[in-house]
Amino acid sequence: MNRIVLLNAPMDIIVDKRRFPPLGIASMAALLRSKGYICDVIDGDLPEYRDVRNIIRRLTDYDLIGISVTIPSLPNAVVIAENVKKIRELPILLGGHCATFMHEKIMEKYSCFDLIIRGEGESAIAAMCDDYFMHGTFTKTFDFVTSKDINGQIKLANSIAVEEDVDSLPFPIRDEYEKYFDSNNNIMTISSSRGCPYGCSFCSATNFRNKWIGRSPENVADEVFGFYQKEKEFKIIFVDDNFYIDPERSVKILQEIEKKCHRSFEFVFATRADQIINNGRAYLNVLKRYGCIEIEMGIENGSDSVLKRYNKNITSEQNKLALKILRDLQINSAIDYVLFDPETTRAELLENIQFLKSAYLWGYDSPLIYERIIAFPGTQFTECHPDLYRDDCMVQSGLYFHDRQVLEIYRWLQEFRHSYQNKIDLLVWIIRSRYLIENNVPSCKNDLIWLKVLPYNLFDRLAQAQDEYKQVYETFILNNQISLRLQQYELLYLYPEAFIDYGL
Repeated sequence: MNRIVLLNAPMDIIVDKRRFPPLGIASMAALLRSKGYICDVIDGDLPEYRDVRNIIRRLTDYDLIGISVTIPSLPNAVVIAENVKKIRELPILLGGHCATFMHEKIMEKYSCFDLIIRGEGESAIAAMCDDYFMHGTFTKTFDFVTSKDINGQIKLANSIAVEEDVDSLPFPIRDEYEKYFDSNNNIMTISSSRGCPYGCSFCSATNFRNKWIGRSPENVADEVFGFYQKEKEFKIIFVDDNFYIDPERSVKILQEIEKKCHRSFEFVFATRADQIINNGRAYLNVLKRYGCIEIEMGIENGSDSVLKRYNKNITSEQNKLALKILRDLQINSAIDYVLFDPETTRAELLENIQFLKSAYLWGYDSPLIYERIIAFPGTQFTECHPDLYRDDCMVQSGLYFHDRQVLEIYRWLQEFRHSYQNKIDLLVWIIRSRYLIENNVPSCKNDLIWLKVLPYNLFDRLAQAQDEYKQVYETFILNNQISLRLQQYELLYLYPEAFIDYGL
């Protein structure tokens, strides 16, 4: 029996502290299993697979390897593939976002990958496996595959594979699902659609799939029902790029889920601010009745000139209105925000300060003030800034900002982030969960507010200054007695017994 393994390559840096099952390769594995193959999934995001040596040892037991990579995980994918090839000559296929848009560079630079599949991988990898296991080698050519011939000449893919009939695909496998969530926080992640019709300059979703396609509400509900038969209590996260493109379809999905499961579930999804406004409050009220507790919105920035540069086709006032609508309906909003890009000016930072305050986001947790756009492949942003683009697609910090003042502001914000933010995050979580919820202590509320607003106040001071940024930073740290206060809060909230023993 032919054995296949699909690997979600591990990253050395943690981009997102949350861990979710890799639905892309889980869907590919489901299709391969339906065709009679033995197919396992190894997720490099899980702690036991962070050590690439453990992955290498496991991979050599299979007959074909597929690796999905992002920019941060590409270096580890190379190390894994090169070492597997030293132990055993196995066919190694590469795919994913990074491979789709960097296929030529990767194939030129590395000899450890036999083929690169561009685009969506279910039918594509199934066709490749059928060819390989029938003939003992790859004999067919596909438009979506980049490869080398026996003479080392690269044959470039001239298209990106897409699934036209997403309802026909088997549901993603959910092996080892318990490793991602505990019984008190059971979550089902599900993708009800693919693609996005919008063209934000920093996002490659449109280039990856040039049209949005949705699964039928009945098909989505069938997948939820299958999960419900095993796990009775859970929250649903719709991981679509945009779940709310067609509000009637969104409501129909929830109706079908309730019809099949005879109940509704709490759920969250992502959309744009203009869709919150344009689709109206009536739909949102319906979604709330069916269990919507949070909507993730790509606000991105509080300056209209920046939003225009990002090709958002939305204004800061629209963003504020969308946030107000959700507040009025008592639906939590999760905010995506990118404060910095190479063309950011100090004036735009000052506009962001006014926006964050007027939109009631001043002190939003986790802080919205640290992030900058990264030059990911397949985006308009990368095409406009080729000087930032290296082989590994990471930015060159010293060359990133055009404005010296913005560079200094960013630099000192990052200094604060590395020195204090982890402690602040832990204390905020402890105070919010352990003290406020249980005891509602007023002094705890004041401490919580001070902690949450602290990095924003630093941002305000730095943005107001025009020079001497190091001095502004050091004065802020000293005047707020940050080290001392954080130490006291750690004793009070993390080690309350020690706090009492010292008579503090």
